[in-house]
Amino acid sequence: MDIAPTLTMYQQTNQEFATRYMWRFFLIQAAPLPEHLIGLDSQYYLGDILGGLNKTPGALTPDAVSEDVRCFCCTSTIHPTCEDFRAAADVGLAMDEADDRAGNKIVVPVHALWGAKGTVGPLWDILATWRAKAAATVTGRSLDCGHFLQEERPEETLDELQQFFGTA
Repeated sequence: MDIAPTLTMYQQTNQEFATRYMWRFFLIQAAPLPEHLIGLDSQYYLGDILGGLNKTPGALTPDAVSEDVRCFCCTSTIHPTCEDFRAAADVGLAMDEADDRAGNKIVVPVHALWGAKGTVGPLWDILATWRAKAAATVTGRSLDCGHFLQEERPEETLDELQQFFGTA
């Protein structure tokens, strides 16, 4: 949800994407730089990121943000978060490139959802990017929100998933 294929996003990065998603590029820097800087004021860092990605006032409740802060704002969470992004930009990209060279495609249906007020949807043709990676049917649409579809448009997100999985 709210993502184009990672290899596509890195290959087609422009100044606007790098500026609006600076945290993606910050988190992949070698340890311990991001961990140290985030650790200096992790509550501010997380609040700034969440606030920038959320485009629906009130969607991220104070209780939910408080729980995010509680869970994120410790070394044992900050480091693995950085490692996850580092892996996506390293071994993940290498695997994606190998799949592209081998002609490997996604063989199951894909239903992409993205936030119309976010960054990814306005910068990429989401359906086209996923169709380029899939041999199966690709469907989807934008929702009137930012990055946090489940929080910003919970009913619409649930409806889309239920329809896609045939549980509606």
